[in-house]
Amino acid sequence: MKRLFFLAGIGLFSAAAAPARTVPLGREVHLRLPGPVHSVHVFRARDDASRDLLICHLSEEPSPGRMMTLFRGRENGPDTAGVTFALHPDDILFDLTDLDGNGNAECVFLRADGIYRRSLSGPDEDASCLIRTPSAFTASDPARIRRFPLALDLDGDGLPEICVPESGRLAAYRLRDGNYALAASFEIRPAWRIQESGRTRVTLDFPAYRLLDFDGDGKLDLLAVFDDRVDVFFLRDFPDAPADPPASPDLRIDLGVHRMPLTGLETLAPVSSRIEALDLNGDGVADFIVALAARAGFVGSLSQIHIHLNRRGRISPLPDRVLTADNFLGEYLAADFNGNGLTDLALFNFRPGYGAAARFILTRRLSHTHDFYLMRPDGSYPGKPDFRWTATRKPRVSDPGSAIFAACYAADFDGDGLTDLLTPEDENHWRVFPGNSAGNFDKSRKITVNAPPTRSLLIADLDGDGAADVLFFYPGDPERNRQVRILLGTPSPGLKAETQ
Repeated sequence: MKRLFFLAGIGLFSAAAAPARTVPLGREVHLRLPGPVHSVHVFRARDDASRDLLICHLSEEPSPGRMMTLFRGRENGPDTAGVTFALHPDDILFDLTDLDGNGNAECVFLRADGIYRRSLSGPDEDASCLIRTPSAFTASDPARIRRFPLALDLDGDGLPEICVPESGRLAAYRLRDGNYALAASFEIRPAWRIQESGRTRVTLDFPAYRLLDFDGDGKLDLLAVFDDRVDVFFLRDFPDAPADPPASPDLRIDLGVHRMPLTGLETLAPVSSRIEALDLNGDGVADFIVALAARAGFVGSLSQIHIHLNRRGRISPLPDRVLTADNFLGEYLAADFNGNGLTDLALFNFRPGYGAAARFILTRRLSHTHDFYLMRPDGSYPGKPDFRWTATRKPRVSDPGSAIFAACYAADFDGDGLTDLLTPEDENHWRVFPGNSAGNFDKSRKITVNAPPTRSLLIADLDGDGAADVLFFYPGDPERNRQVRILLGTPSPGLKAETQ
């Protein structure tokens, strides 16, 4: 196959003398693909510190097809294209995992007739069938492949089970004597959603799957996270429990809109919700954040963030804390901002209104705030924000209230153990706010990037140096949809010594 991938260049941003606490996010790597990029996936293909990239894209004209290209991680980032292979027309979902524990990751694909595996060592290796089984995903639109947790280590032995969404259940297949056999099944039914925009369309919404300790026994449990509820399956008896009939949820936690105190929200537009499962207070068990979003029109909106803390397997139907924000989609950011090991929250606030519209017409700039709530040592959040961070941005004129305007990302870009913030400034610039032990952020400097901000952004330590790197791409932009750009963070020894 003809290779047209190349490294466009690695350069240093020019900047004036910077303060001592400037975040070094200055090296840039450009990757260019022969066709439009659909998705980018970060993973570890080998047993080393660096991360690799698997990029799904279209091939060249005149006969475009879906392709995947592997970029191996190196000291200077994943800058060299490796193996490239064509996707099968029936490939709908995939996952990346080490199936046999040899330290090398493989691709696991879901097709209409079963599960297939493909090695990442060469382009000419054919995919081999692991499991013959029909899937509930066969009715989905296969035009764009996406990553899905098909491989989950349910028993904690280091070898993942392959979990296939079938009709009315999630089937878990375990490797036995060189072959995969059904080991367990869980009663998990996708939710039906009816969309009426021009024409009626019925879609299936599958939950997100998380392996977290829910009841505090030190063992992982399977959580199926829907938009309005969480189904919990205890894995104490796996894989000795019978695989058929499917196991019913041990707990069903209803966190939907109809169970919430929605004073004010119900008078606005229809409310949507989403649930995130994570350990907020560091006690080792899963807690929940429920984001309730409502669009109210031009003059403003109201969203709520509900915090449900887990008390060793007990979740109250009423939230432990309700935080409100003026935003469209329930935007929030969860990270440890002050380095105490607890999860803090930042809520985005933006009220358009006529005054903001007039300022935007005159200055082409909009202002917004993030309210920061730092978790207390007892695991509670304050009723009022600890501090407020204000920013002024110059978004695209065509879409000043877009989700890109609200974007804010948290990571340790300089390896000092403190969380920094990365935010878009205008069409061609980003700003970095270095973190400190107080939980707020120091004076920032502008980082120039010759590409507009985007929501298609990934953050990971790609080169294994301990500092987070930023990767972004533009699937909907015809001028930039063949590019993947990487900003490499670099640890600063001087900064580490200063902040210890």
